[in-house]
Amino acid sequence: RLAEEAMTRDDAGAGGVAAWALAATYDAEGRASEGTSMLSGYDGMQHFEKCGHLFFDSKLSGYGARFALDRDAAGAGRSAARIYGSAFERIIQYSGEHEVLSLARKAPRSTRTKMVESAEGAAKSVFSKLFGGDSYRDGRGRGNDSENNAPSRDASLQEVSETAGGSTRSAVDALCWLPPTPQVLTDATMLLLRLTLSGAVSESDYRWKDLKSAWERLLDLYPQVDDSSILEFCPISRVAASLVLETKDLCNGNVDPVFNKLAEAAYHMGRAMNLGGEKDPDSVSKDMWRHVTSCLAEARQGSSVDSAGESFDTLQGWDIDLRPLLDQGLCHAAVMSDDLESICLARAVCSEAVSLRPNSPESWWRYSVVLDRLGDENAAEDARNASVSLGAGEGGRM
Repeated sequence: RLAEEAMTRDDAGAGGVAAWALAATYDAEGRASEGTSMLSGYDGMQHFEKCGHLFFDSKLSGYGARFALDRDAAGAGRSAARIYGSAFERIIQYSGEHEVLSLARKAPRSTRTKMVESAEGAAKSVFSKLFGGDSYRDGRGRGNDSENNAPSRDASLQEVSETAGGSTRSAVDALCWLPPTPQVLTDATMLLLRLTLSGAVSESDYRWKDLKSAWERLLDLYPQVDDSSILEFCPISRVAASLVLETKDLCNGNVDPVFNKLAEAAYHMGRAMNLGGEKDPDSVSKDMWRHVTSCLAEARQGSSVDSAGESFDTLQGWDIDLRPLLDQGLCHAAVMSDDLESICLARAVCSEAVSLRPNSPESWWRYSVVLDRLGDENAAEDARNASVSLGAGEGGRM
């Protein structure tokens, strides 16, 4: 109620933070339709798209894509993948983290030149068209700076690679071509994991390779100093990076033990899923999936002790960010392990999910899959019917 009141009174100043608070509320209650409408629809995006916070539009758009997957309507996977491309893939590509290119940290020369020329010619363009001072079109009716002279994709990528060598940077480079932050890469990783678990994206998709390159370049910017741990200031980023990178350095460190256990689970899950398609998937054993389930379950129930000796829930407040790993990820690992104890654990997680988020079609459908594995056909059918009654498989394109 406070968030809605703030958005009504001061949409320009508080719209972004209020939308963030509402997203957490909708996620906790399983209100997927409202979350999709607010964070993926045009009218709702006006509240946060120009709020001014760094990469905030990408973060909340990513939440909107996850709400669309929770809603489980027709074409939800395609819509969520499209949102990932517009919200995160553009950041990874323009910063040079595409395929095998080095980190550019500079705008491509063609783009930089076009922006400068556009600024210089903005004042006289209208008058040149009206009074004919400078012909806007050449003798054959083509614009002097139209798409005909635009560089090809290969040429643009080559210029990005060349600028990585490093001449003097301009104000355009500093203000308009910001590299991805640990938080935005974490949001991208969690959304891409959610897309992969739902079947909208394969484990060998090129997006995983680009994301891995982005994480490798990012860790080069945050070296370990003295006794500090890598990305110690953002423990959830250690978990997301462990999912993509083939290193266990992020599974141990001077951070909360619960996050170290989550990072360990994410590391083994990334290897078991063969993200990026670089290894033979047949070499993955069911014991590895069983270990992933065990680590995730331990992290879900883990608590820490503060300086006063009182126990507290370490993951409180991280629900919306870690749900793709702690809920969907745990159930996927349990099903893949084909272990009775692990599947019973997944049933407990699903039972909790449908109790706390009874309006989520995806939670009921996931519950039916786990019940099928346990042989409870009647309960599985009831869960599927509940999912369909809440709108699973219905609707159209967003």
